[in-house]
Amino acid sequence: MRVVETGSFSAAARDLRVGQPSVSKVIASLEARLGVRLLVRSTRRLRPTEAGQAFHERARRVLDEADEAEKAARGLGIGLEGRLRVCVPVTFARLHVAPRLGSFLGVHPKLRLELVMDDRNVDLLEENIDVALRLG
Repeated sequence: MRVVETGSFSAAARDLRVGQPSVSKVIASLEARLGVRLLVRSTRRLRPTEAGQAFHERARRVLDEADEAEKAARGLGIGLEGRLRVCVPVTFARLHVAPRLGSFLGVHPKLRLELVMDDRNVDLLEENIDVALRLG
């Protein structure tokens, strides 16, 4: 991946913090295992063959999917989603919650927020409230 993206064995080696011969050996081993040339090398330029370009595109998708899977497992890539019912006192909601809702929902576009503005103490279970803020 890095050889194609950087355009050289040396640049890929620097990015990966390994020696250039190691990168060359890995590419040669991969080409031998696949039975196809992945790169066309010249003194001035390095470019992927048709097979190399196809391999690179599929490998990129696989690595992107692996990154997404890791983020999802950590809970970082998805953001919040689903329904969230929040009960907040009226004045507090107007002064502190409502002004921040736009940016919060922008960060979590899959979240369906239901803001219940009520000054009375509600029964959280009966009214299906997930979070309640109370002041006192």
